[in-house]
Amino acid sequence: MPSHREYRRPAHRQPGRPPHRGYRHPPHREPDRSTRRGADRPAEQAQPGLVIATRHYPADPAGRQGGDWHQAMPLPGRQVLLAIGDVVGHGPGAAGTMRYVRRAVLALAGAGFAPGRILARLNRLLLRVGDDYAMSTAIVATYRGDTRELCWARGGHLPPLLLRGGRSVPLPDPSGAIVGAFPDAGYAQATVRLERNDVVLLYTDGMVEEPGRSLDDGIHGLTRAALAALHTDDPPAAIVARTRPRSVVDDACLLAAMAIR
Repeated sequence: MPSHREYRRPAHRQPGRPPHRGYRHPPHREPDRSTRRGADRPAEQAQPGLVIATRHYPADPAGRQGGDWHQAMPLPGRQVLLAIGDVVGHGPGAAGTMRYVRRAVLALAGAGFAPGRILARLNRLLLRVGDDYAMSTAIVATYRGDTRELCWARGGHLPPLLLRGGRSVPLPDPSGAIVGAFPDAGYAQATVRLERNDVVLLYTDGMVEEPGRSLDDGIHGLTRAALAALHTDDPPAAIVARTRPRSVVDDACLLAAMAIR
C-alpha cells in the first residue's frame, strides 16, 4: 500500500476558509490527554464493554506533538468511539491540523454520525482548508457494548488487527481514500461482532515501518508482540507497555481495546 506521504494535493483543490469555528469538543468532555505534548506514557481507561490502553510515541525528543493522533471516548447508547490517524507532514502545521481533525471527529461522533459518514464529512472539511497539511489517514470505529458490534471505516490508513484465541483473525476491509484528497471519495463501513477477550489494535505507520524491512514484516512483528501479551492479566496495558515503534524519525500511536463482556 502506498505511503500517505506519496499523496500530493490534487490540482482541482482551491484554498478556502478553514471551518474551525463550527467544531468544538462536546460540552463536559475532556479530550484524551494521551496524545498531548510529552505524553509518551501508556494511558489506560475503561469504557462500556471495553478495556482500552493507548500510547503516543513522539519522535521529537522534546515531546512536541506531530501529526499522529488517536482517540477513545464514550458515546450515547453504550457506544464507544475508537479512532486513529496520521496527518500528512511534520512540524507545527501538521500538529495544528491534527488537533483540528481530532476535534472534528469528536464533534461528529458526538452528534451521532456513523464512521463512514464521519470520514466523508471530515473529507469535505479538509478539502475546504486548502493547505498542504490538510490531509490525514484515519480509521474511525464505534463499538456497542450491548451487542459487542464493532463498526469501522478506513481512509488511507493501515488496517486494524483483531487478535482472537491466540491468533490474528482476518477482518473485512472497507478501504477508502486518504481523507482530504479527493472530493468524490466515499467511505464504506464494515461490522464485526467481537467475542469476549478479543483485542483490536489500531496503530500508525511509525509502529511498523522500518528502513530495510517491508511493511508486511513490520505488521507481522507488531502482531507477534501483541499476541505474546495476551496471556497477561491486562492484555491491552501489556501490549502498549511492551511494544515499541520501529521508526525513529516519525511519531507513532498505538491503541489496544479488549472486549470484556
